[in-house]
Amino acid sequence: MKFDEPRKALRIVARRLEKDGYTVLVEPELTMIPFSLSGYLPDLLAMRGREEKRIVNVNFPGRAARSDAVLLAGAEAQRHPGWGLLFCNVREDELLAEASSATGIATLEDVDLGLEKIDQLTICEQTVSFIVPPLWTVLLQLLKLSMRKDGEKVDEFSDRSLLNWGYSMGYLPHEQLQDLQKFLSIRNHVVHGLEFHVALEDCQQMRKLASEWRSQVADDHQISAHPCAACGREHLS
Repeated sequence: MKFDEPRKALRIVARRLEKDGYTVLVEPELTMIPFSLSGYLPDLLAMRGREEKRIVNVNFPGRAARSDAVLLAGAEAQRHPGWGLLFCNVREDELLAEASSATGIATLEDVDLGLEKIDQLTICEQTVSFIVPPLWTVLLQLLKLSMRKDGEKVDEFSDRSLLNWGYSMGYLPHEQLQDLQKFLSIRNHVVHGLEFHVALEDCQQMRKLASEWRSQVADDHQISAHPCAACGREHLS
């Protein structure tokens, strides 16, 4: 079994569950589960609404058969209202077809280039739809930079799972998580060409957040910046 196949399998199932309306956390901390699983570590934690919560076991070619620990964890989960266990299978052809969803290892230089392109367009009703996709990319790059400095493995998450993981690990406050989830929905409507009104205020709010995050990440990475004499923008030293 290749070392990256488990991560691919988890990505496949996480996307599958998200399409069914679940919020998914990859490899959740046991402290997120209010009862003992006797040492069993779930692959995923899936939640839908306030009442439905599922610990998820992902099976894929090359993985050992279900152990007694999995079955015992499922039995324990069913004793608690709203909880249960899901078994999800991933086929070999799905693993072969799975391409990395990573946006690459971005740097602050990449972020600055992205923001520079965004700021070449004034955020207004006529341009807002063009700004949403690159602005979302910049926000993801900044969140990954912030999380990667602490050793988090962030390049294999789907966008939605990355937000959920960032919230569960304390990188995002709840209100910010909700704002980003809303903006992700806006981004998805725009890139898929769906008829959708993009509020100017949402785009302006996310552009402001990108500036705040950019400053925080620069401070965290102890990267000095200086204003360019030609354009007045900050560039990396």
